[in-house]
Amino acid sequence: MAEPYSRLRLETLARSELARAMVTRAALRQAAGDIAAPRLLLDEAAAIFQELGTLDEPTRVARWRGALDQSAPSG
Repeated sequence: MAEPYSRLRLETLARSELARAMVTRAALRQAAGDIAAPRLLLDEAAAIFQELGTLDEPTRVARWRGALDQSAPSG
């Protein structure tokens, strides 16, 4: 019975790390002057965090996403 739990735990951790990597990649893309890719990456990361039931990360990502939208040139 420990086997399925361990596997589920590993899958959850892997998805959480994937979402964190997406957030890091979004920061790098934003620093390179890209606006579109960070939005998509942050949206995807937020969806993963919400799916996993992560408590703090969805709020942090949403705040950053909002700041990204405000800093984007309108047009």
